[in-house]
Amino acid sequence: MSKDCIRKDQGLKKDLQWCINSISNNKATNLNLDLVWSEYDNEDVLASILRTRNDIEVHEDSLFKPYESTQVNNLLKNIQSTSFDVFELKTLTGNNELITAVMFIFEELNLLSKMNLNKSNFENWVSAIQSGYKVDISYHNKTHATDVLQFYHLILHQFGGFEVCGLNTVELSSCYISAMVHDYEHPGVNNNFLVNSSDPLAILYNDKSVLENHHVSAAFQKAGSAFEGMSSNSYKYLRSLVVSMVLATDPANHNSCMSHFKNKFAEEPFVESHEEKLLMLEVMMHFSDISNPCRPWNLCYAWTNLLFVEFFEQGDKERTMGLPISTLCDRQSVEISSSQVGFIDFVIEPTLVTLSSVLPKLLDNLQYDLEFNRKKWGEIASKLSQ
Repeated sequence: MSKDCIRKDQGLKKDLQWCINSISNNKATNLNLDLVWSEYDNEDVLASILRTRNDIEVHEDSLFKPYESTQVNNLLKNIQSTSFDVFELKTLTGNNELITAVMFIFEELNLLSKMNLNKSNFENWVSAIQSGYKVDISYHNKTHATDVLQFYHLILHQFGGFEVCGLNTVELSSCYISAMVHDYEHPGVNNNFLVNSSDPLAILYNDKSVLENHHVSAAFQKAGSAFEGMSSNSYKYLRSLVVSMVLATDPANHNSCMSHFKNKFAEEPFVESHEEKLLMLEVMMHFSDISNPCRPWNLCYAWTNLLFVEFFEQGDKERTMGLPISTLCDRQSVEISSSQVGFIDFVIEPTLVTLSSVLPKLLDNLQYDLEFNRKKWGEIASKLSQ
């Protein structure tokens, strides 16, 4: 998105200014924009957090038809790149980034035909899933789901995941569906909040992977006739894979999952059994979900700011309700840049290195951006400490 485009489109410029004002005026969020402001002029920063506003009205008669747009088609040609800008896709498709990306991938790979699925029925389900993502949540929304979908697609087709795992059509489709639904109906608070507040969802799922269980269960309840045409066994297999992958996105399972992965592939970094394939699918999904630090800096920075808007809003609720304030959710004590240095050092980089033992192209292609982002966060942290 060029500066000239922003200047000429007054409506877009107004939305972008809303984004920056919303963040800048909320000084307690510790977003540290003042420290990085000098590195970009206002329009560059606005462009980097392009269209984070989610409450735009979109009327049925004006819904964007993605395949009639040269701009969208040109953008989607870059869908297998780490620099793919999902915020621009959101803008160009009139807030329909998830359904656009899902249908593009399924049609490009001819997955619907291979599974004997009716396109209209499946597209209706995808539309329902997109609508189920809440519009007033800054991070865990349909734009994030699209971002995860695109990164998983990247791992599969640029970094060797598809070939190494030897995926069939149902298995490949399950990867995309898991990314699509993995945060469906996310309430903008984490499992810790739901458990501590005795939320009905926490009671329903016995405090275990509360959100993840809800995301996948609620999504399949909306499926309707989306999978008519598949055999019963194929559908059961697809659903079992999606359930496993979505449950693997629970941060509480990170350490045990990575330990299991290391033990499984310590001697032979090859996928030979079904158990090994499933483990690979789970870890690739989990890594896609936390992949923002592996993006170019403008995207990494924008996503991090959006995440902490959501985190701090949760912390405010916890303080008001007298609940323990969850990790990284206290706007009065959390310093974002330092937290990101730690996140990269202790979560992202070890996960990348571990997964790269089986998919070496990952490290080759993601290491530069990850190290650059780590350096940038470190520089901001150093300025803050002076």
